[in-house]
Parts: sequence; structure tokens; C-alpha cells
Amino acid sequence: MKKKLPLVNFGFFFRNTDPLIRKKLNKVDIYYDQDIIHARDNINFYRFTYLKKIPAIIRGVFINSESHKLLKMNDLIISIEGYKIKNLYDFFRAKTKLKWNTTINFEVKRNNQSKKLKIPLRSFEEWKENYPRVGIDVKEQDNQINVSDIANFSSVTFELLDDRTINNGDIIISLNGKKIKTLKDWDQGYSTLIPNKLARFVIQPKDSSKKIKTNIKIINFNKFLELNRKFCMSYWPKEGAKILLKEYEEYNFYLDEKYKSKVLAKFWNKKNTDTIIKKVIKKLKK
Repeated sequence: MKKKLPLVNFGFFFRNTDPLIRKKLNKVDIYYDQDIIHARDNINFYRFTYLKKIPAIIRGVFINSESHKLLKMNDLIISIEGYKIKNLYDFFRAKTKLKWNTTINFEVKRNNQSKKLKIPLRSFEEWKENYPRVGIDVKEQDNQINVSDIANFSSVTFELLDDRTINNGDIIISLNGKKIKTLKDWDQGYSTLIPNKLARFVIQPKDSSKKIKTNIKIINFNKFLELNRKFCMSYWPKEGAKILLKEYEEYNFYLDEKYKSKVLAKFWNKKNTDTIIKKVIKKLKK
């Protein structure tokens, strides 16, 4: 059996910013309105119809990544290794053909001019060390930037049910001393976040007029994997967790929900359930 190789990942991201897309898709896809789409993502995260409607316009490039100073905000990706890119579906399909530790030929449109670039891909391990796991999604609403989602196992929330200093519905006033009023402001500030460095936020909590300063230490993707591993080994049957974690971490950071449930179902028993219930209750009491 041929060994699976880890999919390549990049240090930039896209965003769905076209409000007309919402009218063209089923209601289930509205979840993605304005959301960041990371170049690290697996194509299976998204509905193909959705990806085919979004142009491959880069909205931010992390300054600690392989693409920094080469690719720029608002670059439209035209081709990768000769593979034509018309939308995000094409981008994610092309990504499956690439390999780590190689130099990738990009063609982008920048300021209405075509530009050819060579992007040196680092190793998988180096990428995980340098890629930030921030954990904040935002939406632009009423001329302000609101937090729309906070991810677990991230810079904001290390573990399930942890207390947070930033929550859904909060307004982001500034990041590292720069005012945040638009999605572009946020994407520019978000792109500067580096693992193991502090990010200085000023927020206005939901249903409050008081502004609060809070510092968050940015973690990398390796730390995210460590936190995710700890959760799975604590709250899933250990035998099933080991199988799924190996596949998730070594290949592409994606597991089909039906497959995941099927694997875990083989190891669930009353002892597992009782142990997990006790852990959740203990966490809630804290």
C-alpha cells in the first residue's frame, strides 16, 4: 500500500467577501460568509460549489511564512506549476499535486499585470513550527469588526471550556496599536502575528461600552496539534484516538465525520462514557 504523504500548506489566506455569493448558494453555505479560508485547509472542508464561486485572491500573507515578501495582499493567483487557477476549487486541487521541500512556480495578477514568482516550500516540520494558530474569526458589521467565532485549541482558548478574554460578539478596536475598522485592517494586522509573540488587543465586550486591553500569546501549529492530541486522548477512547490522531496529523488535518464515528464506535463502552462524563463535570466546576 502506497504511503500517504502530508499535503503541502502555505502561509497565506483567502476570504469570502462577496455578498452576492450568499444569494447563489444554499442556506447551509451562509456559514462561510466573510470567513477566512486558509491555504492550509483541506479541500474536503468545503462544498465544491462554494469554492468554485470564489476567486483565488490573497487577503493576507503571514510575515513568518515562505510566501512573505513574495506574494502580497490582493494578488490574484492565475496558475501554480502551470495548472490554471480560476477559483479556490482549482487552487486546492492544484495543491494536492505539490510536494514539500520544492520550489513552486506561481503566476499572479498584481495591479493588472501578470507576475511570475518562485515560492520555496519549507519542510512540513518547519511549516508547523512557524504557522500561527490564532483562533479568531471576524465579520465586518455596522462599520466595525465583530468576533464571529473562537476556536478551541488556539491562542485564545487552549482547552475545551476554558475561560476566554475574547468572546463571540466582542468588537475589536485595535491590534498591536493599530486601529481595526475594516476587514482589510484586520487581515493586515492578522498577517503580522507570529508564534511565541504577544498580540496586544483592545476590545469592547458585547453589551458593554467599556474598552478592555488584553494580551494573547500566539501559538504555532505544533502547539495546536499538542492541545488537540491532549483533548482526544482525554475525551475519546484511547485506542480509537491513537488511530485517528495518526491519520489526522501525518496526512492532511481532516477526518470524515462518518469515518471518525465508525472508528470510535469500536472502542466505546460504559467505562469510557463514565470517565468522560466525570472529566466534563470536573471541568465545568472549575
